[in-house]
Parts: sequence; structure tokens; C-alpha cells
Amino acid sequence: MGSQIADILQEEREERALRKAEMEATKAENMIAHKDTIFSRPKRTWFVTEKEKKLVAKAAKESAENEKGSGNEVISAQQAEDLKMKEKRKRELEKNLPRKKRRKLQAAREMLEDEEQIKKPGTSAKNKKEKTGLSLVDLGYQRAKAVKAAKKALDAGKVVQKASKKSKRSSQRTQSRTEEMHELFQSDMSESKQKRGNRGRGNKKSKNSFKSKSRYKRR
Repeated sequence: MGSQIADILQEEREERALRKAEMEATKAENMIAHKDTIFSRPKRTWFVTEKEKKLVAKAAKESAENEKGSGNEVISAQQAEDLKMKEKRKRELEKNLPRKKRRKLQAAREMLEDEEQIKKPGTSAKNKKEKTGLSLVDLGYQRAKAVKAAKKALDAGKVVQKASKKSKRSSQRTQSRTEEMHELFQSDMSESKQKRGNRGRGNKKSKNSFKSKSRYKRR
């Protein structure tokens, strides 16, 4: 049984080799027969060749160098694509960062933007006030910034006075609470004593009460 399977596999291999040889032979015959027509066909190229790409990049570079003095810089398509990819990678890295670090980065960016706006002439506080409808993320960033500023002030020793005031207020509150609890306890105790006294009086018989009829029956 095993020898038969081996023979069949060998025959299949030989047939495949023969078919391949026939294909190669027909291809060679066609190349010889139709040589002129094959080589007369135009070469397949993209709509922009490599040479044209290089020329465009070179022209863009030259124009950028010429316009550097005016401030209007022109970049090639390849450079724009590279910048886009860099920005994309940066965003992906920021997404993978923990929330605390993301907030720090955002806060730093906002601070830089604010500084740039202040430096620019013609910017006023009115333009800043026009930023309405803050999202939850922006609100979180603002809170994080406020907490950071408070921490810095505390480290510098500016918030020591406020902390002492808070401690005084808390001590006053605790004193008032203890006094209140003491008063409530006293009032509860006095009420319970009054109730006990009333119960004791109710059990005693009055002197003027009517005596039982069984003892003083009329004869």
C-alpha cells in the first residue's frame, strides 16, 4: 500500500514538471515570434514618475529657501506626510499615557497658549471671556491647574495664614458642637426626671378620695 502511494506521488511530480516545461517552451516561442510587438509597447509607469517626484521636491525646496525671509515657508508633500505621521504618533503616545500625565501636558500647553496670546498685540481679555461652553475635560484640566497653583503657593508659604484660619474655624465648630450635645443631653435628662416624678405622683392615693362602699355600707 505504501509503495503504491509513493508511485502515485512520483507520477504527479513528473506531470507538474512536464507542464512547467511546456509553459516555459510556449513562452519562449511567443517571445521569439512576437518580439517586435512586445518591445514596441510603452513601458508601464505611474502618473508621476520617480524623476518627476524628485524634480517637484527640488523645486519646493528651492522655493522654501527663497521665501524664508518673508516667513511663508512651503514644504513638499513628503515633508507634510512626515509631519502628519509624527503628529499621529505623538497623539497615540499621549493616549497611552496615564491620566495624570495627560493632564499635566494639557495644562502646560494651555499655559503656553495663554502666554502667546498675551504676547500678541491686539489680544484682550474680552476674547478670552468669549470662550464659553466648556466641556468636562476642559473643566477637569482647569481644576487640575488650580490645584497645582494652590500646591505651589502652599510650598512657597503663601497659604499658611489661610490654613491657620481654617484650623481656628474648625476648632470653633467642634466647641460649638460639644456645647450643643451637652445642652441636648441635659434637656433629655431633665425631661426623663419629670416623667418619673409624674408617674410616682400618679400611683399615690389622694387623702380626699372616696373610700370603698363595702367597708361603709348603710345599715
